[in-house]
Amino acid sequence: MENNSADSVDSMVAVEPKIPASEDGIDARPNDALNKKQQTQSAKSHIPRSAIDENSPYYDMAHEQRGLAIILNHFIFQSKKYKNLKRHGTEIDCQRLRKAFELLDFKVKEYHDLKREEINKELQKVADMDHGNNDCIVVIVLSHGETGRLEALDGSYDVNEIWEPFLSCPTLVGKPKIFFIQACRGSQTDPGIPVMSMEDASTKGDMVDSLGSKPKHFLIPSMADLLVMYSTYEGYFAFRNPRQGSCFIQALCDELELNGRINDLLNLLTAVCRRVAFTFQSNVPKTDMDAMKQMPSIVSMLTKTLYFTKKNPIEKKFCQSC
Repeated sequence: MENNSADSVDSMVAVEPKIPASEDGIDARPNDALNKKQQTQSAKSHIPRSAIDENSPYYDMAHEQRGLAIILNHFIFQSKKYKNLKRHGTEIDCQRLRKAFELLDFKVKEYHDLKREEINKELQKVADMDHGNNDCIVVIVLSHGETGRLEALDGSYDVNEIWEPFLSCPTLVGKPKIFFIQACRGSQTDPGIPVMSMEDASTKGDMVDSLGSKPKHFLIPSMADLLVMYSTYEGYFAFRNPRQGSCFIQALCDELELNGRINDLLNLLTAVCRRVAFTFQSNVPKTDMDAMKQMPSIVSMLTKTLYFTKKNPIEKKFCQSC
């Protein structure tokens, strides 16, 4: 029976190559099975039209448009494992996300209950667009999941497939590529660790609940400027309430709406972690899923500080009409 209060519980011997002392080595055995797709993309890639100031500590967020915020929302599923586990409450998350990102001048596009092939097709279509006039790209996934996998309408796919299409997009090179994933990442639960707040400790101690004049070319890693934030730590459940939405997405939207133009992104997301860690506790009475904690996880490859600076009215109008 579906639980309406939370997501479902949502070597080979090798000869070491001789490397000259002056050359860099690697902390792994060379792998001949290098990702062919990445090789092909690298071969086809070219120097992006948008110049990058490697000396600036801040991302350029003064393009004509903020960019796209893509929401992949999943409510129903066809696979045997998730067929009877509809994600009640996900529509609440979707509505909040649209509001929060539109306030920050994003153009929001929603996709609902797509199949695996449709997800790959739509993401590749977005990656193939010209993002030259955009500040960044955001992709949000709301679904079921497990370790390293996300669930589409007709089955699971590797989580890496969400960001791989954007790694070689020439007009997104040097720009923030931000991904938020609301999904379980395993079947473990976190009962939490009792701690004493500073206030309680001092009283009775009870526990209560710019560019140079001469252009130049340089290389940056393909994974640079990427940020992925997961609703939970690897191996653990992520919770969702059918009437309130998921604690992670709601905390994210709260911070974006309150401080989205004030704090830089990493400070914002740290505040999201704090909200979830300190204020959330699962409510699944009479089960071993009750009173559990949740801890979001941030994986950042950002190379600069990101502020969602306010667009002027002309730029905002242009963005909304595109």
